[in-house]
Amino acid sequence: MPTRSACTLTETARLHTYRFPLVRTTLKPRPTVLLVALVALVTVLLSPVASAQTQSDFEVRDQLIANQENLLNTYRCLFGVSTGAVPGGCPTPHWIAPDPAPANPTQSDIDVRDGLIQSQEALLNVYRCQFDVDTQLVSGGCGVSESPLATAVCPDNFDGAGMEFQYDPDDFQSDPALTAFGEAVEQHCGEWCGEWCDTTTETIVCPPGTVRSGESVTFENPGTLDEGDAIAIFCGGSDASEELDCRDPSTIGVLVANGTDVTGAAGRLSGELNAANYVTLPPRNASPQTGSAFYYRAGYEVDARCIARLLGESEKPLWPMPDPPPGGLTLESLGNAFVLILIGLDSLAQRPG
Repeated sequence: MPTRSACTLTETARLHTYRFPLVRTTLKPRPTVLLVALVALVTVLLSPVASAQTQSDFEVRDQLIANQENLLNTYRCLFGVSTGAVPGGCPTPHWIAPDPAPANPTQSDIDVRDGLIQSQEALLNVYRCQFDVDTQLVSGGCGVSESPLATAVCPDNFDGAGMEFQYDPDDFQSDPALTAFGEAVEQHCGEWCGEWCDTTTETIVCPPGTVRSGESVTFENPGTLDEGDAIAIFCGGSDASEELDCRDPSTIGVLVANGTDVTGAAGRLSGELNAANYVTLPPRNASPQTGSAFYYRAGYEVDARCIARLLGESEKPLWPMPDPPPGGLTLESLGNAFVLILIGLDSLAQRPG
């Protein structure tokens, strides 16, 4: 079983050594221009300098650090490695530029930057050799070492994504369909999980009014299902064919509360219900909600279901009214409302007026 490093070279370079801010822009020079700039800056750094450090020394190093980080991000996006470390994400990461240099940098400032430059260059060479790109920039060439081990990084969508590991290429390539690196990844990086890398096991209790009302359901959530989606999928939603004994809408008070930043969502929904002859209270704001839900006072579950069906939202959860009410509301704020509609970030927030 391979030992998993607590942090990769990438993380070490980014989190421990690099402790000064960068400016992010959308400027993206061509890769060839970036490589020329890198070579020129390295040449400047290798030239003899006085022992006293100047603002120019600092600026040259900061520019090289920014250029190397941009090239690292280009490799990460191109080859799907450690993309979570890319500012702005792939395929179009933010372009990094250095902040203005201080007027009087210290030797410690310079030493920190020199250490980061070496760490970045080492990781760049790992990517160059691993993916056979810009290998002419690798000092001594790729695969020339006293050790037969190659260093690589687990690609995204594997259990060990971003983990650095070493392997001996001669021990692999027994499968003609895979490269030595591909076989090493399968051995060292765990299972390929695709879009399910962030899967968690969750449990919900199906709310009243659903086909599986009261049942406890455990399911695997890939990180894309909110509570409303899970209820609709695993609880069966409401039975649309069921006959409901709906009371006269003019006898049912309804309060709509907006738990989103969508302006006017509660007012629009209140107007829609008022047009259906329901008695609507003045709409209110509520604390932020990820999904919408219907709440009913004792004896008014059927009426809440009638309203949900009228709005075409029968799959939304229906819950007995808790004490205190949800969304930061109070019993006093409910007034004579028998049904509370709490709007979250879903279809109820986007209904037209």
